[in-house]
Amino acid sequence: MRRLTKGPPPTNVSPPSQQQASLAVWGAAYQVSAATAADPSKHARSKFDDMHKRYLRDLLFVEQRYLCVYCERAIDEVQPPPPIDHWNPLSLFLHQVFDWNNLHLSCRTVDTCDDRKKSVELKLPWPVSFQYEDVLGFTSGGRMYVRADVAVPPQLRQALELALEDQPGPPVARSTLNLNQPALREARAAAIEAEEGVPPTTPAQQQQRVAALLAQPRRDDFISARLAYLNGQLGVGR
Repeated sequence: MRRLTKGPPPTNVSPPSQQQASLAVWGAAYQVSAATAADPSKHARSKFDDMHKRYLRDLLFVEQRYLCVYCERAIDEVQPPPPIDHWNPLSLFLHQVFDWNNLHLSCRTVDTCDDRKKSVELKLPWPVSFQYEDVLGFTSGGRMYVRADVAVPPQLRQALELALEDQPGPPVARSTLNLNQPALREARAAAIEAEEGVPPTTPAQQQQRVAALLAQPRRDDFISARLAYLNGQLGVGR
């Protein structure tokens, strides 16, 4: 997870057969109709699904540099396309159904990211307002952890730790995103090894590589783990 910079919301999310209307217009119309909805959650899902989501995805792909907002695996416009995820779940935050800052793309997996989260509240700030890369660390084996050397409010630290993996206790707290799932750890470790495979470089050349990775319109997957290696921060704050 990394901080994201989001541009203005899309100016048209209407299906081709309808008059063009922006995300804000759709959101305002939804707020009016929601006042009389018999089933607010079902109504919210129906109205959201009525949009032409391809227009929405096109902007989200660019903003996220074609990486899952949670695990940073590469995502693409395949069939079925990656889901548009509500960071704060639609069913729990009905006032944020059409909030641009609450919408992101997530990869399709069985037991991680949005498929793991479903309608559970993360209790984490939106990526537009928090630099996750400053508090999350990586080991050479691909494990993510919350850095102990960075000041993080206790409740936020607990939520971050729960996003990474199950928390022991009676009963065990189930991870919200399962970002330390074995296959993910192995994939991150492989990304780190790919960076290690580059011939030795000077610090200046390493920083050139960092700048090049960050500038890519379509970033390499697991970029945060790659940057941790290049910046000499693997295991820092463990």
